[in-house]
This record gives sequence, C-alpha cells and structure tokens, in this order.
Amino acid sequence: MARKPTPTKVILPQRRKDLFTRQRLLNLLYDLLDQKLILLIAPAGYGKTSLLIDFAYQVDLPVCWYAVDELDQTPERFFTYFIAALHRRFPEFGEASKAAVKSINQFNPDINQLVSVIVNDAYEHIQEHFLIILDDYHMVSSVREIQAFINRFINTSAENCHLVISSRTLLSLPDLPLLVARSQVGGIGFEELAFRADEIQSFVLQYYHVILSDAASKDLARDTEGWITGLMLSAQVMGQGMTNQMRAARVTGVELYTYLAEEILDQQTEEIRDFLLRTSFLDEFDVALCASVWGTQTNWRALIQQVVQNNLFVLPVGEDGKWLRYHHLFGEFLRAQFEKERPNQLEGLLRRIATVFTQRDEWGRAYVLYNRIKDNQAIADLIEQA
Repeated sequence: MARKPTPTKVILPQRRKDLFTRQRLLNLLYDLLDQKLILLIAPAGYGKTSLLIDFAYQVDLPVCWYAVDELDQTPERFFTYFIAALHRRFPEFGEASKAAVKSINQFNPDINQLVSVIVNDAYEHIQEHFLIILDDYHMVSSVREIQAFINRFINTSAENCHLVISSRTLLSLPDLPLLVARSQVGGIGFEELAFRADEIQSFVLQYYHVILSDAASKDLARDTEGWITGLMLSAQVMGQGMTNQMRAARVTGVELYTYLAEEILDQQTEEIRDFLLRTSFLDEFDVALCASVWGTQTNWRALIQQVVQNNLFVLPVGEDGKWLRYHHLFGEFLRAQFEKERPNQLEGLLRRIATVFTQRDEWGRAYVLYNRIKDNQAIADLIEQA
C-alpha cells in the first residue's frame, strides 16, 4: 500500500506559551543526558509529552522528534519515520538509510543490516551530541521487528546519540538488563511524574487563577494520585465545588477521568459539544480538513479558536501550530461518548472521514476507519486504488 509521510509526526510540536514548567523534572532529565537510553514510563495522562516538549525547547542539544501512532506498527513504516525524524534535523543524513529501507525484505527484514546502515549514516553526518525522542512508543512496542531494531540501535549507535522513549508500558528489550548493568539507561517513572501538592498549587494558580489551600492541594494530590489529566479536568470545574464532590466520590484513574470529562462536556454549548464529538475521529485537524469533511457552511476557524481558548485538551502540531490534535485520553472519551449517544450515526461518520482521507492519499488512516466498520469491500477497493 502506498504511504504518504505525515510531516507533523516528525516536527517538534510548538511549545505553548502557557505550558506549565516542572523544573524538578527538567532537572532530572538534565541529570540523565549522559545515558544512551532515557525512559519516561507512566500511565496515560501523566504529562510525559508536555514534559518532553518543554525539555526539547530548553535543552542545548539538537532534538529529533517522532510522534509514534498506531499506524506505525508496520515495521517498514516505523523505520521510514525514524529516519525521517533524523533527516529533518540533520538534512545531510538519510540518503543511504532511505535506500536501505526501500530495499528491505518486508516479510523477513534484515534488522542488523538496516541498523548498521543507519548507524554508519549517522556517524558520517552527525558529529555533535543529539537526542532522538520517540513519543508514545507503547503504540508499537509489541512489534517484534521494531523491538529488535530499537535494541540493536541502542547497542551500536555512537556515544553522541541519546534515545529518549516515552511509553505507557514497560519496555521489552532483550538487552535492557545488560544496558542497565552498563549504566547506560536512566529513567523517570510515574512516581516522579505525579504532581506533588506544591506543584498542584502552582499549576492551578497559573492556569485558572485559583488559590488552593495546602489542605485542598494535599487532598487533590491524594485523590488524583498526581494524575495531571485529572488535575486539569478538576481545575476547570473547581469554582463549582467539584473538589468536594470529587473527595466524596473517591474516584481515581479512568473513573475519575470519565466522571470529570462528562461534567466538562455537558457544560459546553451544543455547537461546541457537537464539534468536539465529531472531530474526535480525526487524528489531527485544521480548518481545511473540517471543511473537506463537513462542508464550508460552518465557521470552523471560530470553533477551533474557541476550543483552543477554552483549553479543551487540544495540542498544536506542525510548524505553524495550525493543526491540532486532542489529548489522547480526551479523544478516547469523546469517541466513546459519540458511540454511546449516536450509535446509528457512527458508520456514516466514519465513511465520510475515510472518503476524505482517501481523496487526500492518506491510505493508512482511511484503512483504519474502514476496518473499524468492518467494510471488507471498501477495504478491497482502497487497496486496489493504492
């Protein structure tokens, strides 16, 4: 199937001006810079991506960024984007590496040979120390060929290369124990990423101009276990006594997220609510994509601006920041809510979006949507067109 690379996946996301800086964690990352492998392992919603974006804009080293998604489970696609991330930051790198991927046997790839070409390519064209950040690596961590690739790359890359991996799940690399024994691995886990009471006070004050007492901050830290998504959601409704309700409910984890997200969604205007539910099925979106899917009668620019201004869990992507994507957890909630409220509309919506993706030559995204509605004929037609 033809693949059209998505540039936003290898472009460092813009750092929002109001991004909350966690100096405690930035200092930890600086302390780990000598390691070849740096891990950020925590459940969803602990602020791993935000921390890495903040760090990438502050660290005095070149940064190669790769936002991994579920479509990258095909080894060839993963290898292509891995190389593209390095090439974007170091344009002289990549000619030999790209050729190696094109010639690879898709059914039985020679991982050692491919890694050898990439490592030699980097050695010849990248002399300075640099970072490769793989965000959301858990999306592909179970793929055997990708595991082998990362394992081999860490072992053979030069000392100037530092690989940073964020993941919701623990890594399963064959040589990880050996790398740890060699003191080549460092990491930050959810215990470090969890917000502390004093950080909660500063966070709520910066974002929502609410002064929390020490007792309220400690209660929030306990009830959310420092989970930043829960903190963001709870902070938006704090003025309505939600903290008391939350303490009474004693809900945590996903239950807390669902409980608070429903409260936020129900507080939106019908127009914004409908916009959130529908656009949640787009991985990334801008004004033009919304218009392509649903027509030009709606003022999409105004709706997008309102969603951004209301801080409804959208992140800017791309060089100009005009493309947006939802926080993964919020997007998952919105899609589930759409299916719950409008089950009879789901297939039509997916078909509509998939058709636009097909017209844009984004075959992989169209395939995922058609597969979700189990439309075998549509999948067959899509493969034939590709």
